[in-house]
Amino acid sequence: MLILTIALLQVINMAVVGDNPILKSRHGLSALVDDNTSLFLLRLVLFRSSALILATRKVQRSAIDLDRQSLKPAFYAQCYAISPFALMLGCGMDAAALSGTPAAQPKV
Repeated sequence: MLILTIALLQVINMAVVGDNPILKSRHGLSALVDDNTSLFLLRLVLFRSSALILATRKVQRSAIDLDRQSLKPAFYAQCYAISPFALMLGCGMDAAALSGTPAAQPKV
C-alpha cells in the first residue's frame, strides 16, 4: 500500500507540478536528489524506514521476541497507517509549490 501511494504521489507531482522544487535545491537531503527516480527512492526509504522503526518499537514493547516473523505484521500495519500521511504530506507540498509560497521554494 505504501509503495503504491508513493508511486501515485510521484505521478501526481510530475503531472501537476512538473519539476519538483526539491530537484532544484542543493541543501540537505535534496543534494542527493537529481532526478525524479532518486526522489521516488528517497521518499520510499524515508517513509518505509519510519514504518520499520515504529513497527520495531511496537514489537519490542510486547512480550514477543523480535524476529522477521513477529515484525512482519506490525510493519505491514504501520505501512497502511503511514500511507494516508504520506499522501497528505505530498499533496500539501504540491499545493504549496503551485501556490508559490516561500516554504515550497528552494533556497539558492
